[in-house]
Amino acid sequence: MRGHMHIETEVHSLLHTTRVAMLATVGEALPLASAVPFVPLNGWIDLLLHLSTLAAHTQNVLRDPRVSLLLMETDDPTKNPLALKRLILQGTAHRIDCQGSTYPALALQFTARFPEAAVTMALADFQLWQLRIQTAQFIGGFGRAYTAHADQPSLWQRQGRRGSQP
Repeated sequence: MRGHMHIETEVHSLLHTTRVAMLATVGEALPLASAVPFVPLNGWIDLLLHLSTLAAHTQNVLRDPRVSLLLMETDDPTKNPLALKRLILQGTAHRIDCQGSTYPALALQFTARFPEAAVTMALADFQLWQLRIQTAQFIGGFGRAYTAHADQPSLWQRQGRRGSQP
């Protein structure tokens, strides 16, 4: 159980120190990866994006809401790139109604993390999107891969060979 708390701490740190993630969407012909700023709303299971309707990734999620989001610790020439901590999230994207009662509070949360977004909040072609994540994979380095599901977000199951230690 102690290992699970450590994973929770590492995941929380990654969510709050990483401001931009790679969003993978399903394109008409090929998948597309895009860099997007994000705000965690409820741990890793609920995230907020602010996307332009003119962007190809937004057109993709309008057609097919399935997405994956990759958060990764900052690379450094002294680190082994295969050992970088990363969080891979899979779920669906949902547009937030700008007339809805929760929109103003969510917009404030986004601009609190990204003050420069106040400019794009005023533009009609930018919209808030909520990512509802179903599964997460946390990789904490070599031999440290875990999976969790949204119904039990703090229960991290070890992946890999049987008998491996956390």
